[in-house]
Amino acid sequence: MALDSFFICALARELNTELKGARIDKVLMPEKRKIVFQLYRDGQNRKLLFSIGSGSTRVYRTEADFDNPSEPLMFCLFLRKHLTGAVIESVRAEHCERVMLFSLAGRTAFDEHPPLTIAVEMLGKLSNFILLDESGHILDCLIRSGYNADYSRGINPGSLYRLPPKQEKTDLFEAGQEELVRLCAERDPSFPAEDWLVDSFLGFSPVLGRELAFRAGGNNDRLAEVLWDYRWMCESCAFEPLLYRSEGKRTELSAYPLTHKGFAPVVYGGFSEMLDAYYAEKDREEYRNERSRTLLKQAVTIRDRLSRKIAAQTDELAAAEDAEEIRKSAEFVRANIHRIRKGDTLLHCTDYYAEDQHEVTIPLDPLKTPQQNANALYKSYGKKKTAARVLRELLVQEKTELEYIGSVIDAIRRADSGRDLDEIRSELVAGGFVKPDRKRSRRQPVSAPVTLRTKEGFEIRIGRNNTQNDLLTFRQAQRWDLWFHIQHWHGSHVVLSCGERDATGDAIRTAASLAVAYSEADCAGKHAVDYTEIRNVSRRKGALPGMVLYRDYQTILVSGEEWKDSIEENGKQ
Repeated sequence: MALDSFFICALARELNTELKGARIDKVLMPEKRKIVFQLYRDGQNRKLLFSIGSGSTRVYRTEADFDNPSEPLMFCLFLRKHLTGAVIESVRAEHCERVMLFSLAGRTAFDEHPPLTIAVEMLGKLSNFILLDESGHILDCLIRSGYNADYSRGINPGSLYRLPPKQEKTDLFEAGQEELVRLCAERDPSFPAEDWLVDSFLGFSPVLGRELAFRAGGNNDRLAEVLWDYRWMCESCAFEPLLYRSEGKRTELSAYPLTHKGFAPVVYGGFSEMLDAYYAEKDREEYRNERSRTLLKQAVTIRDRLSRKIAAQTDELAAAEDAEEIRKSAEFVRANIHRIRKGDTLLHCTDYYAEDQHEVTIPLDPLKTPQQNANALYKSYGKKKTAARVLRELLVQEKTELEYIGSVIDAIRRADSGRDLDEIRSELVAGGFVKPDRKRSRRQPVSAPVTLRTKEGFEIRIGRNNTQNDLLTFRQAQRWDLWFHIQHWHGSHVVLSCGERDATGDAIRTAASLAVAYSEADCAGKHAVDYTEIRNVSRRKGALPGMVLYRDYQTILVSGEEWKDSIEENGKQ
């Protein structure tokens, strides 16, 4: 989400007030396009974040912590050389441009630090972090670029820095009221006012265009008044940090009220505070989605590998099932050993196992003696018998693992936090399915299952992954609590805590409905859910997490939507 020039202007004013006179103590680059200044001012330490990315370039004070790479990037070393110890003299935004300028100087008149300027260009794909010397030449920049068709300037060390070329649009702050009235009167009514505003005035974003057009209501005379009022608001610095968020729609960060949204915004104490809160949540969500995709890809690869392995071993088992026929052939050779001569290739004899005593033909190795032929057949029988036994055991184990990986994939798809994903990955590491991550060697305590409370006062707890399922079923639940799980689908363990009361029919249906909702099954359809007392649930020795056996159970048919009317509002913990 790109920030418009008016938002950047308001942010620059705030940063100028907060950071003027601050000394740069440290420069960090936790990522390739993220730069962090650790600042000191008035006895307090502060952090300033520069994030240079397409569509999300921003600058703000942050309270977040960042991991510093063991080996700093070359650009980070360059910034440390030139900026460590420098003092921020001012922060300003270029007029009607998405460019913020930081003026830096040495601590004293005798300091070796010369005056420097940092230009942060927030221009979408062309965003950049540029360090300038006192003459305006580029010392270095985060992203180097040559001359191109979009901008007739190059961004490279040694070249003279020039601002992006001005667009041929009207400057709202230089136009008089009469000129605004004339421009609005000349607007073609068939051309949407919001698009006309963006095309006609410097620094106007589509969001601002929609807002001013909404306030004008399509009236050209009213549009001129709205523009004049907005100019007055900007000149009087009547900006405030507002966040507009509605479910299922795009979030907007604004420095001015967006009345066309139709709902009240969240008001923050400062622009940096709003940006820090918004992007911390956004980065966590993006990080969670990225980790979820990575973990899901690993789990799907494991599942596919197991499926191929099971198919191949099933074929091997089918080939090994003829061991009994080989044993019979060995016995026939031994029984007829007096009839065989070295060099014979076939033995014709009676099958005394068959009711009709028909004749069978057994191939022989002419290079072996009769006894050696018999021994070779017995040896082949032993190998195939052992192979069949081992293959049956492996198939049981691998089918169990395949079932387990299916439950892991379901848990990954339903995970709603990074911690849930960490626990799922820890399961896979503990089971030997993936290699441990050295950076995450410390094992975190298992997070708590989801807890809901029904309107009748019953507590229902739901595991979000197999680790939580084991914790809930075998450590937290009481023997008299009821345990629920959907039939024939991967899903969570659900426990209805009864306490000293008997579970009601409504509570049982609610818990069963949650067992469907927290599974990979379609919530709209009816599904069979088994339930029993916790004392009837057991785990085989050496079983994978979440894999249980249960007995003396009952079955109920419910959908995954019935629970919604039975849970207390705000009853989720």
